[in-house]
Amino acid sequence: TLTIPDALLLRLQPVESHESETVRPVNGKMGGYRIQVFSDNNARTAKGEARTRARNVSARFPQYPTYVVYNSPFWRLRVGNFRTQEEANEAAQELKEAFPSYMREIRVVRDRIVVSSGE
Repeated sequence: TLTIPDALLLRLQPVESHESETVRPVNGKMGGYRIQVFSDNNARTAKGEARTRARNVSARFPQYPTYVVYNSPFWRLRVGNFRTQEEANEAAQELKEAFPSYMREIRVVRDRIVVSSGE
């Protein structure tokens, strides 16, 4: 059995793992990618703009879920649940072509993604 100091020491040491996060999703979420379409901290306009863009993206690309998230002080719109950066990059290009006015803000970001069973 471990003594308390040993247990604390183990918690402080980095754990090496060669398993990919994609092997074991936890609570239906795993590491992946989303496309950030909007991020702003203007208290009066950011929430509305994020929601407007979410409606626009959903209307054009119903296959991609949209996530309007407030992470103080920013409102953000992120799109999709992509397991690979390549998938996210392809979808980001589609969004840029469909919404040229959003192009400057569209970027692929690492995020926790929702994993549906059966995939």
